[in-house]
Amino acid sequence: MGVLLLAKTGYINRYNNGLLIGNRKFSMIHNSKSNQNNLITFKNDKLILSHDFLEWFIGFTDAEGCFLITPNKGQSFIFRFKISLHVDDVETLNYIRDTLQIGKVVLSQTRPDATFEVTKLSEIEVIVEIFSKRSLNTTKQLNFLDFKRAFLLYQHDNSREDRQKIKPIIDNIKSGMNSKRTAPAEVSRQEFNITPDWLLGFIEGDGSFYYENHKGLIYLGIKQTGNKDLLDGIKEFIIKLIKDKGIIDNINNAIRIDLKEKGMFLLSTNNTDLIEFVIIPLLDGLTWHTKKYLDYCDWKAIFNIKKLGLHYLAEKYIC
Repeated sequence: MGVLLLAKTGYINRYNNGLLIGNRKFSMIHNSKSNQNNLITFKNDKLILSHDFLEWFIGFTDAEGCFLITPNKGQSFIFRFKISLHVDDVETLNYIRDTLQIGKVVLSQTRPDATFEVTKLSEIEVIVEIFSKRSLNTTKQLNFLDFKRAFLLYQHDNSREDRQKIKPIIDNIKSGMNSKRTAPAEVSRQEFNITPDWLLGFIEGDGSFYYENHKGLIYLGIKQTGNKDLLDGIKEFIIKLIKDKGIIDNINNAIRIDLKEKGMFLLSTNNTDLIEFVIIPLLDGLTWHTKKYLDYCDWKAIFNIKKLGLHYLAEKYIC
């Protein structure tokens, strides 16, 4: 009879049959894949971003970003773009700030949070340019379009008299954004642009890697409130990556999309062939930027341990 060994600490520290896992230290992984044909310019050629980073950043914003308009003194407004993470991932926010060359990173004094935020009008122009060149895939695209409309109006009519006239218009735009949006909020499936780096950014924000002990199953999951069409699009994207359709039985059922509580949808897979031949090669070939990379490494390690049959030991070897 065997006993199942689990990685309880987040590190698996064993060496078996050439499989070395454990005692890893996370370090920020910067993108090194870019070449001269893989660059996109912004801000009158003053800002140059790699296509890989841009795709990752769009995906990460789809998961974690937020566009806000806040009334300020008199007839003025503060336009804010922000990404908030646990303080453990502050280096990710520093990386975004340094790459975009705008914004600042602020540590919360009351919570274990850190925030990358952009509020200067000249820097908001860069944010608007970025998301105008490359659309978001979630309903945050609708918030961006409202944000952009209000910002361009605000910048164009900047005299005191003009600001008085446009204030109620911007107030009205603001009242329909984010959680206040009452109309059905869906982005057309035809507008989805799912790429490998976009998917990685989205997974680093909204994805999870987990192991169900009582079932002995390994899962990749992505949760979304609404946005079911996008999860359908992600499913189709992953299926298209399968070069040999014969290796996976019943492909359509290899990835599930289930309705959870309060309109929450979960895309998930525990199909071992899909994980081994599609998911792991895809994610191994991309550049990670958050500490979720460590979760992924542990998840992949457990998968490999189970695949090699190393998750069971005879009872006599268990202390």
